[in-house]
Amino acid sequence: MSLRTLVPAEFRRKLRLGFDSIFCRRDLGLEQIGGDASWWIVPSLLNADSCVLSGGAGNDISFELTLVERFGCRIALFDPSPTGQATFQRASRSSHDELQSGVDDPSSIANDKLRYYTMGLAETSQRMTFAAPQDAAEGSFTVANAASTEQVEFECLSPNDALARAAFTSIDLLKIDIEGFEYGFVNALLKSENYPAQIAVEVHHFLPDISYRQTWDMIRALYRAGYRFAHKKQYDYLFVHSSALKRLKQ
Repeated sequence: MSLRTLVPAEFRRKLRLGFDSIFCRRDLGLEQIGGDASWWIVPSLLNADSCVLSGGAGNDISFELTLVERFGCRIALFDPSPTGQATFQRASRSSHDELQSGVDDPSSIANDKLRYYTMGLAETSQRMTFAAPQDAAEGSFTVANAASTEQVEFECLSPNDALARAAFTSIDLLKIDIEGFEYGFVNALLKSENYPAQIAVEVHHFLPDISYRQTWDMIRALYRAGYRFAHKKQYDYLFVHSSALKRLKQ
């Protein structure tokens, strides 16, 4: 009999919330931004000059749209999946944005502040194998594993190549929900020594063939690079670099 069977769901939820609270800072002015797919960030670290690299559109880009509306950030959003493309097109139609032609990538859609690219983010720039969604309505294409029966390849970019494609020299916020590719991407980002002030990431050690050790190794690498926990909610983490924490105290 499993622990999940023995322990009531409500008690498990309270335990999880209590554990997560250990990693949540209360002195940074944290705020939850977005709708269904919301993220916790430090809003005082963003302004109209900020550049945001976002990986994963899924079914909701309210986070990115809110950043544009509130702060005027420039955002490069990467998601190669049909799910992400459909989401961005719906958002564009609902806000009456016209599609801009003549951009550097003919498969991308652009407006003044938010640009979308039909490519994924990964450790290296190459075509990567994804597993098709198990739940068509949820729509997530995840990193492929040995049990994946239906697979598809998408073009992906490394951190340096993603910044170059977005015409960013640096980024102030990295947000990635990239379904198992986050481990390699963060590793490559840290090697490039291009450190965003904030990194919001969903980890996926609940997927097949991904272990909690990979999450722990990523956290240790971030810590060695100067990042510190700012918030945690189940699989969603926010890290803030120590240099940004010093600025907030001034």
